[in-house]
Amino acid sequence: MPLQFMKSRNHLLLLLALVSSLLVALMLSTDLQVLLFRNPQIDTIGHFIGFFFLCWLLHSGFKLPLIPLSASLCIYAGLTELGQWYLGFRNAEFTDFFADIAGIISFVLCRWLLLMFRHSKSL
Repeated sequence: MPLQFMKSRNHLLLLLALVSSLLVALMLSTDLQVLLFRNPQIDTIGHFIGFFFLCWLLHSGFKLPLIPLSASLCIYAGLTELGQWYLGFRNAEFTDFFADIAGIISFVLCRWLLLMFRHSKSL
């Protein structure tokens, strides 16, 4: 198998392991359930984490270029909140949109810092 395929498969397996671990922890811990389902800020944190991992998955797993990807995801985040504004059963919130953007920017900064660290090590 090509090395490129192995790396993207490893990223998907890591993501699957993280999600599985979180689900098992959620099922076993009643304190964690209370924290997650009674806290109103968890939705905003979920938006941040969701878009961080979405950006990571699309960039690392599917090898999409980072700058056009991040711009596209920002537009997607805005359009989803705009769509929710028109739906009667969903609420559009600026905090969710800003959390989406913060998740995308955080991934871009982490990726940039990683590249700078690798570049400085090679010198």
